[in-house]
Amino acid sequence: MDALQITHEILSSILSPLSDAKSQEDIELVCCNEKVRKCVPKLSAWLTDHMENVMIYGITSNRCPICIAPHDEFGELLDAPYDTRRHSRYATVYHNSDVEQLESDGVKNVNNALWHIPHCEPHEIVQADTLHTLLLGILIHLMKWVQEFLEFVSSIIIFDHIWSRLPPFPRFTRPNKAYHSVTQLQEKEMRNLLQVLLRVFTTALSRATDDDAIDPRHKPLCHKAILCVRYITDYILIS
Repeated sequence: MDALQITHEILSSILSPLSDAKSQEDIELVCCNEKVRKCVPKLSAWLTDHMENVMIYGITSNRCPICIAPHDEFGELLDAPYDTRRHSRYATVYHNSDVEQLESDGVKNVNNALWHIPHCEPHEIVQADTLHTLLLGILIHLMKWVQEFLEFVSSIIIFDHIWSRLPPFPRFTRPNKAYHSVTQLQEKEMRNLLQVLLRVFTTALSRATDDDAIDPRHKPLCHKAILCVRYITDYILIS
C-alpha cells in the first residue's frame, strides 16, 4: 500500500462518523457557546493549497481538483466549460479496477476517503487558501509588477515616500519604513497593504518627483495600471 492510500485510509477513519447512517440523523452536539443543539454534521469546506488538494482529491499535480480540463488548456476561455469531477463515478470505476479510465481524468488509483461521505460533492468543498494563494501568490506577484512599473515611470521614490508616511487608522497599522526596504511581509502586513495599495499607487502616479509631473506619454499606461491594481485588489479583498 503506497503513502497516498495510507493517507486516505487515515482520513476515512477520521471522517467515518460522517459516513455512518446515524450521521444523517439529528444528533446532539455541544456548540462553541456550550449549548447543546440537534445538528446534522456535514463536510462543507476543505482549506488547502494546491498540493494538499492533489492529496485529498487523489489527482496528479498538474490537474484541476474541480474540473477535468487538460493541464495544457488551463486559462483558456472556452465556449463550453469542462465538466466537474464526478467522484461518485470514480468510486465505481475504482471498484471495477478500470485504472485507464481514472488516469484519463488525472485521478490516481486509490480508494478516496471523500467518495464514501453521503451528500458530499468534493468539488464544492474547495476553498481558497487566503495566505498561500491570494496573499503569497497573487499579491506578492502584483507588488513585484507594481515596483517595476513605478520604476519605469520614475515614481518609485514618490510611492515609498507616501507609503512610509501613511497615518494610522482603525484596523490599519502604520508602516514604519519605505516599502522597498521591507524584506519580508507577515500576513497582517499584507492585509494592511491591501487596504491602501490602490490609493498609494494612484497618488504616486500623479507625479514623478515633488517638482515634475508624470511624462504625458505614460499617462495612458498609468490609467491601465491603476485599473489593473484596482481589479486585483478588489478580487482579493472580496475573496
